Amino acid sequence: MEKVNTSIRNQSIYVHVADQQNTKQMKVPHLHHDYEIYYLVQGERFYRIQGQEFKVHENQMVFIDRNTLHQTFEKQGVAHQRIVLNFHGSFLTSSYEGIIQELFAEGPHVLTIPDQDIALFNQLFYKMTEEYQAHDPYAQLYLQNLLSQLLIESRRILTTHEENIFVDKRYQHHVSELLGFIHSYYYLDLSLRFLSERFHLNEHYISRMFKQVTGYSFTSYVNRIRVAEAERLLKETNLQVNQIASQVGYTTNVHFYRMFREIVGIAPSAFRRKKE
Repeated sequence: MEKVNTSIRNQSIYVHVADQQNTKQMKVPHLHHDYEIYYLVQGERFYRIQGQEFKVHENQMVFIDRNTLHQTFEKQGVAHQRIVLNFHGSFLTSSYEGIIQELFAEGPHVLTIPDQDIALFNQLFYKMTEEYQAHDPYAQLYLQNLLSQLLIESRRILTTHEENIFVDKRYQHHVSELLGFIHSYYYLDLSLRFLSERFHLNEHYISRMFKQVTGYSFTSYVNRIRVAEAERLLKETNLQVNQIASQVGYTTNVHFYRMFREIVGIAPSAFRRKKE
């Protein structure tokens, strides 16, 4: 079974610009529990989503749904520059659920930006990069507005370029299904037996697959997802630590504190003070 990397981000939005000099080579497929927009500013790249491979060209955007296996490769001898944007569904209000459904859940989609809109999209992406790096109390609000505009403009392209829909999603690998469920319902009382009954898979098979694919045991993986979400809540909300512990799936504060310190290295309260 091929190894898969899983990215667990502890922030609601992430923006990263890179070129061939500082793009980390993706040796194995990966997935994550947030949405991704991959914008190729210059050059060409090869992309693989759910086992299907294709070429991405300059001024194209790839929309990747949560928990979807994907991987990029460089085209030898061709320079490139790209911007990657990831965000949680909670970063925007519920009024954007329909747009997100069209662009991500009903995809993946590759959209070619029309010539007359390239300057607009470049401005949106680079302004988001600036705001992401800014230390300003209103930067998050500005990012929400910029992301909203980006999604709306992208949907308008989608409605006139339906040939960009390219992947048949009838086939879902066990890895995607299981990790997708855990990323969505990490706060439940999850166990191998629970997953076995829900997905009609052998408990030992699930346990072995988790270790082989993620490099972690099932329990360790769930704890890492819960702690990553706790980090985000500590940074972005004023919830009390015991409320956060309960919200991410821990039934006792003692267990939460122990797992948080083991994974992050410091206590939750110290982590919050450090980020203030």
